[in-house]
Amino acid sequence: MITKEIFSYLSLNKTFKLIKIKITKRDVRIFILGMIAFFAIESIYSWKETKSEFLRGWNDGNDYPAATKTN
Repeated sequence: MITKEIFSYLSLNKTFKLIKIKITKRDVRIFILGMIAFFAIESIYSWKETKSEFLRGWNDGNDYPAATKTN
């Protein structure tokens, strides 16, 4: 019984090695557009939190002394 399970696993493993995936420009574009859409929808959905976190980060960055120091 154990040998049948091992054999079936090995045959599946060989099958998976034969699968070749070709990623096209279209796939990359759709992935990037999906990420942008997700970011936009999430930002719109929680606008108050997004705005407050952005302003907090902006102000923290402006308060950092090295950012305003010139040599």
